[in-house]
Amino acid sequence: MSGRGKRSGGADLTASALKRPVGYIGDIRRSAAAGAFGPGAIADFRTKRGATVSAVLPSADEWSDWPRWEPVFDERLQKKLNVNQFLLAPIVRDKRTDQHLALRAVRFPQWLMCPKCHQLKPAKGWAPVEGDAARYCSSCSAGPQRVFAVPVRFILACPSGHLADFRWESWVEHTDACPARTNAKLFLDTLGAGLGGLRVRCGSCGASRSMQDAFNTDITSHWKCDGVRPWIGGAPESCAEPVRVVQRGASNLYFPIVSSSLLIPPWDNDIETRLQACWPLLLDADPSDRRKYLGTWIDRGMVILPSKVSAGDFIDLVMAYLAAREAPAGEDLRAEEWEMLRVSSPRPSTDFEVRREKISPALAGCCTGVSRVVRLREIRALRGFTRIKPPPSSEDPGKAVVSPVFRTPQRWLPATEVRGEGIFVDLDTVALECWEVLPAVIQRTTKISEMWRSAYGERFGTDEEPERELSARFLLAHALSHALMRQLALDCGYSSASLRERVYAGPFGAGVLIYTGASDADGTLGGLERQGLPERMSSTLMAAIRASAWCSSDPLCMSGVMMATDACSLASCHSCLLASETSCEEFNRFLDRALLVGTNENPEVGFFRTLVR
Repeated sequence: MSGRGKRSGGADLTASALKRPVGYIGDIRRSAAAGAFGPGAIADFRTKRGATVSAVLPSADEWSDWPRWEPVFDERLQKKLNVNQFLLAPIVRDKRTDQHLALRAVRFPQWLMCPKCHQLKPAKGWAPVEGDAARYCSSCSAGPQRVFAVPVRFILACPSGHLADFRWESWVEHTDACPARTNAKLFLDTLGAGLGGLRVRCGSCGASRSMQDAFNTDITSHWKCDGVRPWIGGAPESCAEPVRVVQRGASNLYFPIVSSSLLIPPWDNDIETRLQACWPLLLDADPSDRRKYLGTWIDRGMVILPSKVSAGDFIDLVMAYLAAREAPAGEDLRAEEWEMLRVSSPRPSTDFEVRREKISPALAGCCTGVSRVVRLREIRALRGFTRIKPPPSSEDPGKAVVSPVFRTPQRWLPATEVRGEGIFVDLDTVALECWEVLPAVIQRTTKISEMWRSAYGERFGTDEEPERELSARFLLAHALSHALMRQLALDCGYSSASLRERVYAGPFGAGVLIYTGASDADGTLGGLERQGLPERMSSTLMAAIRASAWCSSDPLCMSGVMMATDACSLASCHSCLLASETSCEEFNRFLDRALLVGTNENPEVGFFRTLVR
């Protein structure tokens, strides 16, 4: 990463056509290196000479080769994922002297196009630039003014995660008399708008073919996957999946599978760091002697106490942490977080602090309360990714084919830590139980569940029930989360893309945490959590609900015809509920604002119907 400090910047990358670095091409943010631009993702960079380079981010194996490891720990998440630790993305502190330490990305796609003459050919066919990943067209360049070749827009991908260049040479149907059928000089001409206006042309015989046909699966169904994984390297895998033609920047090219957790008491104090060298000794000590050893080490100044925490309180914290650490892993991490988010924190902490607020009388019967999450720390671990189709759940891939981020399995995972703030709203459990048994609610929930079963069966070719069950309380909480994010973006000044959701739904109840965070700083400035004050939150929540009662696409949106069938949603579209891809845990699936406000035919479907009637 760049030299802007320990928590700043992103993973620095050098381009590599094979294994030999050919120059520094740019950096990505540390938080993105274990998320949207993790290993196996495609990213565009601008070299120091202004050329565009497209590359696949390298496997996480290179992270462990870094001379300065930066591990983070979350025992709850480690137990769930069966790993020993998490590693943050490496950073380069001085680009001038440490470029050789940068991660090595792999150029992809290999085919480039001259933006002036529109010729197409692999990267090795273009003139190289010394010490730079740029390639230029020698025919179109005059003197020092070079016309750099740009990456092509179209590539091949398969549901198993493999990538390959588009088969340009076989796409054009040459004439029988073409003298260059196997080594043709190809051009990509723009003759009109859209994909239909892009035509691949042979420079010898003049034969051409539209790129619009490339997206017709009936035409490309006989193309079999080559089994290539550029981010890992090695020999191609055997793969019988048909490949799909996709555009290089398509959103369905990379779906990261990220498991996350909040550091809640007693995990929220960095006890292991504070004990330093004493920690291994404490683990080896007899449990009956641990309090005595801790007291001795504190008296001798061998332990750094948190501010405003006495020695006795700190010993209690350590003992609670050890007991939780040695206990079996909890079955539901979110159920544990739910309990902690509903009460004010009894002691100060740098990682987790909650202030419970009274609910406005106007919201009584719908919500139990609101919590201002003044401080939170989240660990997000990247387990793998899928292509073409999102996983059944962002945290549980189920039967989906998960592409690995390592060459061989490791006992650690790439991760990022986020510090921030948020607002937690929990729904009234009694009202929730009465609402979810209404026939109209069951009917609407069943319809979404059937769409989910159909999409699941079509994808995995099975008649089995999906691993996850969509409950009415989950669909309600998810719709409320999106409505709140849109309203909070207006009220608190944060952009909608900077807000994230964390949906809680289960036998324990239902609620949502809307939060914002920064991985490159110690947190944010409090503008979001202050919206949780009673006088502000009541107006924000009611405005969010009332805004959901009408959409500019109604009545089509409310009837569910605006949403793609594989989204498994009903009343939702870009004008009302859909959020940024980085904000939604479920890839903008499983949404229905009718469960918030009801419909004209069935007002009782809406849990918050009293706020809009």
